[in-house]
Amino acid sequence: MRCFRRTLELGYADDLDLMLQIGRSLFREASVRDNKPMFEGAKDFFETAVQQAPDSAEGIACIGYSQHRLGDDEGAIASLRRSLQLDGDHTEARIYLANVLYDQGENEAALYHFERTKPEDHWDELGIWRLMELKRSLYRLGDNDPELKP
Repeated sequence: MRCFRRTLELGYADDLDLMLQIGRSLFREASVRDNKPMFEGAKDFFETAVQQAPDSAEGIACIGYSQHRLGDDEGAIASLRRSLQLDGDHTEARIYLANVLYDQGENEAALYHFERTKPEDHWDELGIWRLMELKRSLYRLGDNDPELKP
């Protein structure tokens, strides 16, 4: 953290890519260690990036990911929605938002976002299974319904 903070002292806060990369590094490491201070550090760097580029859909989404991992689901949902307002094709933000909404029991909203993705957009199978589950329950589809085919 000391080395990363040094980049700010050296005046690199205006380097959007560097701030996002530092934030992503901290986020990944925090995920491995389940380390709240590292998630907070990641969020700080993402916020620094967004200060430099307020319309950065990627930066705003990253803030949302950090908010979620810090237990602020309402803030995460707001950030992820803002990111999608700026870039409706930001599939990672859309999938993350759908999963957070699903976890909160907002099934119709989750389905709305899952349906706007393709299977190849997902880096794991969880969202795809959730999409199928939501379609089956909300649309009352049978297991062999053509709507559930890839």
